[in-house]
Amino acid sequence: MTSVYVTTIMDGNCQFHAVIDQLRVWNLDSNISHDELRSNVVAQLCDNLNTSDGSQSLQSFVTTDFSTYLQTMSKNGESGDNITLKAVCELYNAQIVVISSNPDFSPQLVSSSNQYDPDKPCLILGHFEESKGEHYVSLELSASSVVNMPSTNTWV
Repeated sequence: MTSVYVTTIMDGNCQFHAVIDQLRVWNLDSNISHDELRSNVVAQLCDNLNTSDGSQSLQSFVTTDFSTYLQTMSKNGESGDNITLKAVCELYNAQIVVISSNPDFSPQLVSSSNQYDPDKPCLILGHFEESKGEHYVSLELSASSVVNMPSTNTWV
């Protein structure tokens, strides 16, 4: 699988920077800043306190009270997580594949339906594992790499 990654600043906002780069690739939102994206993601989570299918409260995916989680996530420099990626998917009617730097982890699909949909934009992010500094980057893959990607696991 051939890929090139777009370096993002390691300032705690790297997930949001990487998502913005992918939104531009797909012409979904070319003028948004990481602060605006973070604000939109937190608003999406405030308005939708359950998983996309309504089966579980998002509270069950965090270790603190959800309102505390939202307050923390609204702060500049707070690292995004799988919950924020899910909110991005819902905001932009897209899906995200996260490819880890750890070869033991298969690519992870984040989507509203938990299934790959070839008709939706597919944002591709790279994730350097925690022992390597936990960092998200935007990946550019050939179309055939995405189509032929091994089956993925899902988050949230």
